[in-house]
Amino acid sequence: MSKNFKGKIGILWVLFLIVIFITVPVVLFQYNYNIAGTSYMLAGYLIGIVPWGYAIHYRRSDFLTKFSWTIAFILSPIAASFLYFRGAWVPRNTWKFIRGSSSLKKAQDVDLNLTTGSSIEPIFNINILYNTLIKEILAAKEFIHIQYFIISDGIIWKKIKESLLKKKKEGVKIIIVTDFIGNVWTPDEAYEEIKEAGIQFYEFGEQNLLVPSGQMNFRTHNKFVIIDNKIAFIGGANIGDNYASLTPKYGSWFDLAFLIKGELIGNLANEFYSQLSILTNESYSFVKTAPIDEKITAFVEADGPNIDEPVFLNRLLSYILQAKHTVKIVTPYYIIPQILNDELAKAVKRGVNVEIIISGKYDKKLPHQIGSYFVEDSISKGIKFFRTNNIFTHTKMYLFDDSQMIIGTSNLDYRAIYYNYETNIYVKDEILFTKLNKEFEIYKANSYKETSSSKNWGIIKTSWSKVIKLLSPIL
Repeated sequence: MSKNFKGKIGILWVLFLIVIFITVPVVLFQYNYNIAGTSYMLAGYLIGIVPWGYAIHYRRSDFLTKFSWTIAFILSPIAASFLYFRGAWVPRNTWKFIRGSSSLKKAQDVDLNLTTGSSIEPIFNINILYNTLIKEILAAKEFIHIQYFIISDGIIWKKIKESLLKKKKEGVKIIIVTDFIGNVWTPDEAYEEIKEAGIQFYEFGEQNLLVPSGQMNFRTHNKFVIIDNKIAFIGGANIGDNYASLTPKYGSWFDLAFLIKGELIGNLANEFYSQLSILTNESYSFVKTAPIDEKITAFVEADGPNIDEPVFLNRLLSYILQAKHTVKIVTPYYIIPQILNDELAKAVKRGVNVEIIISGKYDKKLPHQIGSYFVEDSISKGIKFFRTNNIFTHTKMYLFDDSQMIIGTSNLDYRAIYYNYETNIYVKDEILFTKLNKEFEIYKANSYKETSSSKNWGIIKTSWSKVIKLLSPIL
């Protein structure tokens, strides 16, 4: 059974079970089988009390997430239990295994070390990114490590695959890690040549979609390449034709990537090995790369469900708190916890100019609609929003004052903040900041200012927006 067929069947199966769990008690009551119906519901609550307990004790979750799960368990305990065990449960043995990974512990230790011997060059055109990536792959001498959330079949992947197959024949060691759910619609045939050539290929979180695994929500959203520990790439773009603006469905596409040299590569390499150790149950040697003659101050910080606290969120909050003049953000999605919304509002009140650019075109309708309700709320607090004109914006960019920035893989939504494995670089450098700020202004010039429309909403839409916001952490 192909992976994408299993995906379709899995989705239909989930929907079928939800309908059954919700309608059975209704039918029982309809025909006055009150004892049977009551017994069914009581059994549901008894079953649901265990996953509900796990849900509200998950340390990385915020209050709204725990409250949303509580509402879901009250309304339909069996359906909520199924959905929780299907995609949001972290079994204790998994926690023990991940925390026990020696390479992961080393990676986390080194991630907190500042480096000053690295260079970071932004790549604003994703076609240039792919061309540069292929050029560096063909120049590789020892190894190529690749990790992407999505590797979709098409023109771009065929070109990259061709260069990888060539280097494999030359004896270069190649490891590719991608995400199972991220590629659930990608045909298995897209990877066959890679596997047949002997390239190590892993799908993170691989699972049978027809069997509850508890890990569906915990995805590796990382996107980076490391070549010979001499050059690396990181950013928002996966591998696919849409990122290069080659698909009619998405049309023009904004994204951002970075070419890295120097000490930071060692930090990225350790994060790659920490992910690989989860897949192979092996430990890997600690990596340290030599500095180059650059003065950029930066450090890599990994985030994921294997870490007790939401690292990216905490770092973002601290940067907003320290901001004195400006906070500028570009993100495709805007579904944020209340604590972040409050901190942005406080920044506005103390005179900080907060500007956020979001996508005017969407790839997923539900996150776009949910995000619109969060945008409305933030506009009312004085935060300025701009939507790109008929351009899908997949960029992740966070700028603070005149030199502080966050670059990497994290969107501004619940998945990135609480569930995904992500990797970001925290940088202090005026030259790089100037380049990114200029790009921000280009985005802004291709955008229109979002204004509040909630005053014109009727009572139904207003009520619905509050319900959606309430349940958004678990949707």
